[in-house]
Amino acid sequence: MWDTAASPVPIFEDENEAELIKAFVEMSARYPQYPSFAICQHIFRDLRDPGLRANQAALQWSQDLVILERIRQAKLNGNREVEALTKEALQAKIFTTIEDETLGSQEKKVRLEGYMNIAELHGWKIKAVEKKSEDVTRRFPVVRMQVYPDAA
Repeated sequence: MWDTAASPVPIFEDENEAELIKAFVEMSARYPQYPSFAICQHIFRDLRDPGLRANQAALQWSQDLVILERIRQAKLNGNREVEALTKEALQAKIFTTIEDETLGSQEKKVRLEGYMNIAELHGWKIKAVEKKSEDVTRRFPVVRMQVYPDAA
């Protein structure tokens, strides 16, 4: 049996500890009624040696002050962990908003304005793509009729 008080949670080479902790943080924020043992059992269910590792992770992660603060921040952020905002991430959000066909034009406009305000607050220069408008004034169609001499 592992010494759960001193030894770290064993993580195998094909696993990412940061992703496991992120899943624990988000699930703990989303489901505060469940104990950390149940949450860790769910996270480790498809991994090697799930029972003992999940119990050890629950013991350590539920007492780690950094992880507890991350859970508190996640609760404030809609049960999702706050990620650092970068210029590249903001540009990716802008492009996905532009290409999203499920959004209406007004909602796209509002979201894009919000993203541009965020960029301005950070001091990032992001140019909006503007379409050059051609002469799009609406006119009535002109119908020309001609009478042929033999059509009488």
